Amino acid sequence: MIAALMVSTALTFPAKAEAGPIAGAIAAVQSAIAAGGVAGALANIGLGLAVSFVSGLLFGPQAPSPSNLRREISAPSSRPAYRFVYGRSKAACTPLRWRVQGEKLFGCLLVNSRPSDIGTLEVIVDDRQCSYQGGNIYNFGGAGAHYKPEDFNEESGVGNGGKALEVWLQRGDEDSPPQEFLDAFSGSFQSSDAWKGRTVLWVIAATGGNPEKNVERWPSAPPNFAVVMNGCKVWDPRDAAQDPDDPSTWTYSDNQTLCALDALRTNPVRQYSLSQIHLDSFIAGADIADESVPRKAGGTDRRYRISGTIVFRDGTEIMQQLEPIALAGAGRFAPVSGTVAYVPGAYQEPIYTATDILDDDPIVYETLRSGRDQPRAVRTSYTNPSDAWEEAELPMLAIGGGPAPDVEEDVRNVDLTMVAHARQAMRIQQIIARRAGAQKTLSCTLPPGAIVAVGGSNIAMSCPEPFQRWNGVWKVESTAPVWSVGGADEGEVGPVHMRVPVELTEDKASLYDWNPLTDEFDLYQETWELPEGGTLEPGPITVTSETGSSRLRFAADPSPSFGASYEWEYRVGDGPWQTGGEIGADIRDSSGKVFDYLDVFQPDQPYDIRLKAVRSTESPWVYAYDAILAFDLIVNSISDNGSGSVLANVTAPNVSFFASVRAYFGAQGSSFNDATRIWGSYDFDPSETVSLTFAGQAGTNDYWLVPVTSSGGEGQPAGPYTITI
Repeated sequence: MIAALMVSTALTFPAKAEAGPIAGAIAAVQSAIAAGGVAGALANIGLGLAVSFVSGLLFGPQAPSPSNLRREISAPSSRPAYRFVYGRSKAACTPLRWRVQGEKLFGCLLVNSRPSDIGTLEVIVDDRQCSYQGGNIYNFGGAGAHYKPEDFNEESGVGNGGKALEVWLQRGDEDSPPQEFLDAFSGSFQSSDAWKGRTVLWVIAATGGNPEKNVERWPSAPPNFAVVMNGCKVWDPRDAAQDPDDPSTWTYSDNQTLCALDALRTNPVRQYSLSQIHLDSFIAGADIADESVPRKAGGTDRRYRISGTIVFRDGTEIMQQLEPIALAGAGRFAPVSGTVAYVPGAYQEPIYTATDILDDDPIVYETLRSGRDQPRAVRTSYTNPSDAWEEAELPMLAIGGGPAPDVEEDVRNVDLTMVAHARQAMRIQQIIARRAGAQKTLSCTLPPGAIVAVGGSNIAMSCPEPFQRWNGVWKVESTAPVWSVGGADEGEVGPVHMRVPVELTEDKASLYDWNPLTDEFDLYQETWELPEGGTLEPGPITVTSETGSSRLRFAADPSPSFGASYEWEYRVGDGPWQTGGEIGADIRDSSGKVFDYLDVFQPDQPYDIRLKAVRSTESPWVYAYDAILAFDLIVNSISDNGSGSVLANVTAPNVSFFASVRAYFGAQGSSFNDATRIWGSYDFDPSETVSLTFAGQAGTNDYWLVPVTSSGGEGQPAGPYTITI
């Protein structure tokens, strides 16, 4: 598919010189000759890449490791580094401002230079996981969320109402700091200090109590913060509902190619417009990134995901800064017809078949690289979420694939700083090793038809003798089309001849093949034997109401940690957390999810549910907020009944706590929140269908009918129904 897309934008010869760079160059040469220039002048226009894909990976500069990057951007700064957080990852926080008031430390910390999706937020202080204790991180008008760092003891004596750590999160949409900051520091924090459009963590750390214990409670002064969250929302050109110029229509995605496209378009160093981007190649790459790849133990992974932070720096070319994103898909950026294209880490069908090689220039064919240019093995590192998001190394692979020799010299390191999935890192490492082992290179000159070949594309050689030994598939590393102008009579322009010198490396589909049974390393021991507090959490919780039932059903994907059982808790409204129950390690529904039921005893109140995985250690909690039991009244018909009354035929919800119905009215087009209750209640049984008559209001008004519980709580209003009396 990618090949066909590249063909569609390959260079052509427009009717007007200004229509394209190649035609413009030819016209310039012809004009110079017609004006008395030297016959035989040449125009050389490069279309390829100066450095091959493999050479760039094995010998090019490496990005900072995740731990070094977090250490760098955790330092306080009045000019914090501009950064984008992609995928779900651990993001270090840069202190923007610290203030002290009594026994409280107030902090404002930058997380992401853009709004973030967040998902389930995990807070980490001084490398300690924090447990959520209650509250709302988005309540900027009042108290925030209460977190407790791991091993933080004697919380009641620290001040701040016994809250060790209070947290608010600016997702990018708040217009001012939390009110508690404005109240405490009217001079230092203004309502305009919101950092709107950024993701910012606002914290209050309690420092009261025993001073000696504060050294244990807060090992760093001030504390170092990081969060685990979902990063930027990005534009997906495959979704017609998303507008490339309206970020409010974008959605969260960890698709590696979509994030590469986003970084090109939105980076602060050198932004590329859509007219400068070969969009079809990115769409094809996004489809490849979404492909399912089998696992050795069963199930599938998406092929190329991304997880990490890109920090933008002055004085460094933007393509070099974005290289870690391309590498996360075993791909690269390439120039195509004056635009930036993406070449994904997958085999591409040839876009051109050469049946002849021109003898204009020497043919250089090599089967082996120089020993000093060729490593013996590849060692790859990636980010391991199971080990506090630190770097982890894969077993080395020999160049060409297979087990690596037991040597330390001639080993090249490849740091996958934006990859947080071990199997994805294995696949990328194998592609790099196999491609590095494909050492055949060919330099030759091809006929004009090869103009369609661009850096990163594949071509096929199907030549007769004496060129037959070079037949096969080759990847284009660079091309340099040449136009030569022949001799002619004085005052005339001679014929223009074109040839296409190319630099090629061998390529074949087998370089990208993946067999999990033979290619996947057994890293389960590393995955399962996690450090203290390192049990992986279950997936996001989904909550549904059972029809005709007074209970909520919740389910989540199981924890990746082998053999985990589960515990869950719930709370009603803003009340305390209460024990819900336990779920055995082997309990699954038909979709393979962990599940259980919560009996609802206050149906008019929202419920929060949290779930954690338990082995010898416990995972962080995963939360679902504001679940409401479906408690709907069915209105079969409603109309004016004459004599100033309204007639309604309704069916009660089939739940045991249903008791009655109430009626409300309001001005036409008004909100239910402004409606007035006009009729007390009518008692009848669950699931019963009855006809109700109640007094209406003169004129045209909106009416609502509301189910009521036995304790007097109200369910979801039915309406509005516009009726004229």
